[in-house]
Amino acid sequence: MRRKFLVLMSRHGLGGDEINLMRLLGRMDRSRLEPLVLLPKDSEGLRARLTERGVETWQRTMPAWRKPKGWPAQSLYIGEIVWEIYKRQIDLVMALNINESPSAVLSGWFSGRPSIVWFQDSLISAKKTRSYLLHRADIVVAISQAMREKVQALSARGRTVVIPNGIDTGHFDPRRYDRRLRQELSIAPDALVLGMVGRLVESKGQLFLIRALGLLKQRGLRPRLLLLGSEKPHYRAELNRAIAEYGLEDQVLFLGFREDIASVLAAIDLFVLLSVNEAFSLAMGEAMAMEKPCVYGPVGGVNELVGEEDVGIAVERDRPEQIAEAIERLAGNPEERARQGRAGRRQIAEHFSLDLQARRFEDFLVKV
Repeated sequence: MRRKFLVLMSRHGLGGDEINLMRLLGRMDRSRLEPLVLLPKDSEGLRARLTERGVETWQRTMPAWRKPKGWPAQSLYIGEIVWEIYKRQIDLVMALNINESPSAVLSGWFSGRPSIVWFQDSLISAKKTRSYLLHRADIVVAISQAMREKVQALSARGRTVVIPNGIDTGHFDPRRYDRRLRQELSIAPDALVLGMVGRLVESKGQLFLIRALGLLKQRGLRPRLLLLGSEKPHYRAELNRAIAEYGLEDQVLFLGFREDIASVLAAIDLFVLLSVNEAFSLAMGEAMAMEKPCVYGPVGGVNELVGEEDVGIAVERDRPEQIAEAIERLAGNPEERARQGRAGRRQIAEHFSLDLQARRFEDFLVKV
């Protein structure tokens, strides 16, 4: 008998959580599980993408949580979710991330269904955990062991399980792509190209990489850098000032938010990750699947992603000189880069594939 589950998704646009969910639902066995996704109104793009994957959606205005004016609307909203749970014979309710956890927990309480929170926020605090009722969820699905330990330290009342994120190794396959993007961006075929994928915010550490490029320029090494991700204007301005200070205007390209990540990864030689913390790092996992060696900060779930494989060089994120040395070392050793790239793809294929994630989620949800 198929189990029906409701997923609450409050954001209008595409982010890492939403992309991960859509890939996962696209791989699930519908003979075992039947998903229904609750979306905010005016999110037609997400609705169309889910519909393409054969996922039923339900759209509704979602009131803001924890605002006094929102309480009457919030009460009606929870009541409507509970009514739909009974009417549609939903077996369990799941929040995509912590923002939806109050609605999942409360509707689970009132309907007598298990509430599940998919925990992907590496910067969670004890105060935020209580405010968003994460500690009241029946089950928390953490995307790494590091996140599980964090949840347990914050006194979650229910049990916590670990289901790592998965990478589509069929889509992120270096044999499927060429380096055409280099030509489009007027980058020489033999140039060393670095890539970072993630929002342009302080916690992602792009500024440290730009400072490392300044040090490399003094040593006569001038790699190109592709920065992908939506941005905060004040941080972009800070990055621009650093680029001007080091004279890197012809080396750094801001590509904004893009969905053709695999094509961009195919065009780079090294992937760089300098986040203050990472629950898992889907972006680094995709780079590894594309056989790109990594210069990375070993924080949070990144160590679990790397495992015992030599996939690049670990650095301290706030040490530009150390970052520069790692880049310089790999720049001069293409054989080592190739070996590390193959090790990275092997690690993803064996332990973090999308198919493996889908099977783990299926086995978990049918038993809740």
